[in-house]
Amino acid sequence: LKKLQMKGKARVCWKPSAMDLLHVLVNLGADAQELTEFQAAFTQDEIRKHLDQEKDENIIQLPNSKLNSERFRTVLTVLTVALQGRSMVAREDLSFMFYMLAKVALDTSLDGSLAKNFHLCFASLIDHYSDSDWPAVVPELCRQLSHVTDHHHNQVYLTGLLLPNTRGSYLQMRLSYTFLYNQLSPETQQLDDSQLQDM
Repeated sequence: LKKLQMKGKARVCWKPSAMDLLHVLVNLGADAQELTEFQAAFTQDEIRKHLDQEKDENIIQLPNSKLNSERFRTVLTVLTVALQGRSMVAREDLSFMFYMLAKVALDTSLDGSLAKNFHLCFASLIDHYSDSDWPAVVPELCRQLSHVTDHHHNQVYLTGLLLPNTRGSYLQMRLSYTFLYNQLSPETQQLDDSQLQDM
């Protein structure tokens, strides 16, 4: 679960990266193109190169492309615990992971029992942003997550996966506003960061 290395009295925890998570999700049957289309942290060439480089001939590909709920529960649990470690994950990685997990949360092959696991994992992701990054991250996350789905039922489900703690409620309100704004406003009118920050 955690790779710990003893160096005197210091412990170094494994820290997840967005590329690691992408690789795991693709191995579990998720579509790499769907998971990466609305992120700006990595180019499509970097993603393709990483996925090709990480191919392991010893890994047996699963026969069907549906995500397995129990395997995915393990991924969410490991990620949740890893994000509670002291190693800081880059802001871009966190946002990319958030987007991929939000996209996968809507996969119909996963059962509803994973909602609690998504709650905890999203809470760990949100809490992992530094205090200095958080105000600027929120509009960025809202813009990115607004591309996860256009369907209003899916949008309600996604906002419901955010725990009602301080940061979760803050993001939930602004993400809900972004979804509503995009549904009701013309496509030519962009939502300003200041509109979300001043709410």
